[in-house]
Amino acid sequence: MNDTALLFLVLFAGIILVLLFWYFIVLRYRNPFDKDPVNRHVIVKTVSGINTVDLRRGTEGGAAFEESRTAETILMDNDNRRRICAMELTNTDTGEIRNISFTDALKIGRAPAKEAGVTVLSFQDDQGISREQCLISLHGKTLHIKDLRSQNHTLINGNRIDGECELHDGDLMEIGRTKLKVSFTIR
Repeated sequence: MNDTALLFLVLFAGIILVLLFWYFIVLRYRNPFDKDPVNRHVIVKTVSGINTVDLRRGTEGGAAFEESRTAETILMDNDNRRRICAMELTNTDTGEIRNISFTDALKIGRAPAKEAGVTVLSFQDDQGISREQCLISLHGKTLHIKDLRSQNHTLINGNRIDGECELHDGDLMEIGRTKLKVSFTIR
């Protein structure tokens, strides 16, 4: 074989190797959001709740989205989406309604401490509520509530909870002097 044929063979093999590398590394292992424009969403979890942002438009509810250093950003495709609980708490005495969404847990109290991954809900006007009263956590398709060693305890449908118990849609939760009707959906 002469030198020209050998050089041509080496160049041809090099081009084949580059194309194979490009196919297996670049095309097969790229970001799942690049494959399907429908999946291009970011879920932004803040202390106040959950917001979904469309990456294609860069908007959130029609307004321009600005990244916040206090927000924890979770990128997910449609197959790995975490469950979100949308909860409505209705004060049975005053009729006041509080709507809140969370993914992992919701800590309720007079002045609950902020933690990563935990949404907080504050009831500052009821001195009978402990600083950290209870924790509601999402377990698959169910909600569980746990009293956080509060002074006046947490009652569900008139029964004091010890440890952790399941929370059902329509339950009556009593914390301090506040009575709340719980309704929720899990998506």
